[in-house]
Amino acid sequence: QLSGGQRQRVAIARALAGAPRIVLADEPTASLDKQSGREVVDLMQGLARKQGVTVLLVTHDNRILDVADRIVHLEDGRLATFTEHVTANTQHMMDMLARNNRKGDLQRRVADAPAEQLPALLGQAAKSAEEFLRVTELSQDDAFQSMFEEALAAFTLRFGELLDAERASIFLVDAARRELVLRVAQEEGGRRVDVRMPIDRGVAGRVATTGESLRVDDAYASPLFNSEVDRATGFKTRSILCVPIHNRRGEVFAVAQLLNKRSGIPFDAKDEAQFRELAGGVAAILEGWARMGASEARRMQLRGAGAPA
Repeated sequence: QLSGGQRQRVAIARALAGAPRIVLADEPTASLDKQSGREVVDLMQGLARKQGVTVLLVTHDNRILDVADRIVHLEDGRLATFTEHVTANTQHMMDMLARNNRKGDLQRRVADAPAEQLPALLGQAAKSAEEFLRVTELSQDDAFQSMFEEALAAFTLRFGELLDAERASIFLVDAARRELVLRVAQEEGGRRVDVRMPIDRGVAGRVATTGESLRVDDAYASPLFNSEVDRATGFKTRSILCVPIHNRRGEVFAVAQLLNKRSGIPFDAKDEAQFRELAGGVAAILEGWARMGASEARRMQLRGAGAPA
């Protein structure tokens, strides 16, 4: 006497009742209408997360892909990442991928990752970013911009935590204007900001122009340090660690910076080596964001070119 949707709910309850570590779900929405299918996968997702169960779900139903934390595509016997799949398909599929990266998921994964797992997680994000670089021109959806911003903010915050720093920031190099543009600032909660400064000034400017890392043990004793920033923000800078980030052509296109070890001691050579490695890993993500920003600027110029004065 049960409907198809009700029978599916019973099947899910039965599968989860024994508290398994993994559930294999083969076409769980087959023969269900849109509403019943949605209720079934939402129930599966909610219970699985509550009980800490991994669910491997096979489906042809594109309507339920948004419940997945990771999507892979199987076609003609070849298993590929979902990114590779949508790269070869339509703008609609690209937009769906961006929406699949739900806000908050990446921050949580990075924040909870042990230090030894962070390089692997960073490598996965960087690989996806490199794949996105090939298809950035296909999408004008703000969801992609948000995805890059989320990744950069999450990793920047995590870098600061791992190296016991009070603040972590990333600057982009605007070579045309000879400026550094603050793009990720921990004190701004990871939100996009637009603070510009001459590239030939400050600690970050020195790193951007020389391509060499720089440790400053006592900020106020360094002629490179601009104390006006502290006076404007009320923050007290003690020590600084600043490293360059190179693009695929080997050019310095960004700078990562840490301020003040919470322990009160200056950053050391070990901190510098670790920070260089971590910052280098985020290069592909940052380059993707920079490229999207440039594409957006070009679109704005094109839209403005024909506008009446």
